[in-house]
Order: sequence, then C-alpha cells, then structure tokens
Amino acid sequence: MPSGYTLVGTPVVSQGSFDVSNGKWAVGDISIGSTATMSITALVNEMGVLTNIAAIIFADQFDPNIGNNLSTASVGVQISDLIISICPEELLP
Repeated sequence: MPSGYTLVGTPVVSQGSFDVSNGKWAVGDISIGSTATMSITALVNEMGVLTNIAAIIFADQFDPNIGNNLSTASVGVQISDLIISICPEELLP
C-alpha cells in the first residue's frame, strides 16, 4: 500500500492473483473486450492529498496504445472537528 494507507483485509480480484507483500496483481490473460477488476479496502492514516497510482509494468503481448498504461486518482483527506461528550441521563435538561 502507498504511504498514508493501511490495507484492511485482502483485496478481491475478478481473476488472477494479488501479492500483498509487493502490491503486484498478476492479472493473466484478458480477452478482447473483457475487463478485470480489483477491489481494495484501506484505512486512511494521513491528512492532505493522497494519490493512488495504477500502472501496467509488464505485458507479454504487443500493446498498440501504451498511453493508457498508467492511471492516477487523488483523494483529499481532512481531519474532522468533532467532539463527543457523554453524561448520565439524569444530568440532561
């Protein structure tokens, strides 16, 4: 996981395998017009803008469009200004 996140549980992939130790997803063969998906649940540990990066780092087939082999998504994280007080019911107005 990138800095700022803690992985919660195990990622779910529609095909292939995901190696938690190095963050690599071995997708396997994808037929023309098909898709493969991975769902990850993570806990955010930092404030600020966190950027996730997904990239194809190896393919055993010719890729006629290498311009779509990298994608990023940024998430803005803010701290909550929340205070919770607990008091016995008999002290409530």
